[in-house]
Amino acid sequence: MHRLITDIVFPYLIFQSIWTLISWGLSGTLKVDYSSPSWTLWFLIALAIWRVLLPYLVLLRYPLLIAIAISVGAGYVGDIDSTFSLSRTLGLLPFFVFGWKLRQWPLTAQWMHLSPAAVWRWRSGAIALFGVLALLVTVNIVGVRDLRLRSFTLYDEAYWQFGYDQFWAGVIRLGLMLASFGFILAFLMLMPRRATWFTPLGAATMYIYLLHTFLLYPLRETGVLDGPQPAWVLPGVILLAIGISVLLSVPVVKRIFRPLVEPRLRWLFRQEPSTHTGTIVLPHGPGK
Repeated sequence: MHRLITDIVFPYLIFQSIWTLISWGLSGTLKVDYSSPSWTLWFLIALAIWRVLLPYLVLLRYPLLIAIAISVGAGYVGDIDSTFSLSRTLGLLPFFVFGWKLRQWPLTAQWMHLSPAAVWRWRSGAIALFGVLALLVTVNIVGVRDLRLRSFTLYDEAYWQFGYDQFWAGVIRLGLMLASFGFILAFLMLMPRRATWFTPLGAATMYIYLLHTFLLYPLRETGVLDGPQPAWVLPGVILLAIGISVLLSVPVVKRIFRPLVEPRLRWLFRQEPSTHTGTIVLPHGPGK
């Protein structure tokens, strides 16, 4: 709960306030609404709810199956909207539980003990899987757009709101979700098994997530990427994304923006290790 407040709740309040001021400065109208997260900040609300929910969910026998049922069922309820990111929180819950489940299975230990030849056989299959996906999407891009599969992957609307009012619409979300689980495993197989020069940069993902929107905001608002684009734009945007990720991972950025992204908030928390009645028992000393 300590980390939940310092790593998620307060960063959300800070950056939602910043985006509120930016919107005020650009539009001239001040609208304070912390129930409707700006742009990408929905993920912080979802993450806070997932972390609170997970300890209770895993008390049940089949937490992953229950999370999948909640996600598929939520797509039928139009009243579940973007307020406090509830639509995406429920829709993407299985992925959070799936990540927890992967840590319960001894897959990492088994993977680390595989021979290099066996590893590359699995990686070859992963590369082939992504290649098949790219080929299918390229060949059937018009059909993919007509099926509105992108709307299923956004998890921000009920099925009927983007044209799927059939009773079997949830089967499409279920199928895409199961396929995504497979692609997650394939992606993890492509990760290096040893430490590299960019391994330490992985500790700065929250800085990338919270700060990258300020760099991309001009591109979004000016509309320079709207509509059809030349073929070089896609690889250019990919390189831009990599460059921004590396830039926002360097130590100097972390030092400058740590008060916003990782506020200490020692003043907020009690210093005593426990209450007189034993209601609260802190596992570490003050400031830990």
